[in-house]
Order: sequence, then structure tokens, then C-alpha cells
Amino acid sequence: MAKLILKTGDGGVSWKAVKYMTSEEESAMKALKKIIAKGGRTEENYIKERTQRRPLFEIKLLGDIAIAGGDAGIFLVSGDGGETWHEAKLPADMSLLWFRGISLAQKGDSIVGAVIGAKSVCIVTLDTDLYAIGYLPSLQRSEVK
Repeated sequence: MAKLILKTGDGGVSWKAVKYMTSEEESAMKALKKIIAKGGRTEENYIKERTQRRPLFEIKLLGDIAIAGGDAGIFLVSGDGGETWHEAKLPADMSLLWFRGISLAQKGDSIVGAVIGAKSVCIVTLDTDLYAIGYLPSLQRSEVK
């Protein structure tokens, strides 16, 4: 089953798929481009052979900020209303945890997000930046960028 993000701009009358790449897929794509440049393998399924797409469990959007959480440490953010996505870099001890329970709220000119995951992990975002990350109840401000 393909994993995808769908976006509507007309209240749900029509939908379009939004592409995103995980960090593993980006690495595989770079490797494939090098192989092709050297005249090597060109099969389209190269990335599928090298990666396994992790499922998304929840997506929230407020203004231009969107957050998606899923299985095995997948945590995506968008700053353009979901048109493009990038995978947030998380500490290694969180790379296998699932994330869901996403909330977004307006705070002045910024949007604050809170995401809960396995083992009481909590991530707080400020717009598209990770602001605080850790395990409840001892959440610490993040140095992750």
C-alpha cells in the first residue's frame, strides 16, 4: 500500500498527491544519480529496493505550517501549507518511536505544535523548527536544528 499525503484547495472537491522524501530515500536518490552518471543501473525501483516507506498516522495543518507524524521515527514538517515536506532530524533514541496526537495553535505571529509519541515522547515545534524535545515529564528545550 502506497503511503501518501493528499491536499485539497477547494474544500475537498478535488485532491492532489503531495510528494515527500524521507532521509533514507534522499540518500538512495543521491546514490542512484551517481550510478546513472557513471553509466550504471537506471531502474526506477532502485529507491524502493533500498528503502521502506514508513506509514504516516496523523497530519495537522494551521495556516502555512503542517506537521505529520508516523511510525519508526517519521516526523515531517512543511512551511508552505503542505506543498513540500522535509523530515525533521530527531535524536537517535527516538528514531524507532511512533508519533501521533498532533496539535497546532496560533501564538502571536507564530504557530506552536505539540506532538505526543511512544514512551511519552513529546516534541514542541515553533513554526517549522523543533523547539523542545524529550520525554514527559522532563521535557527540555531542543538543541536539535
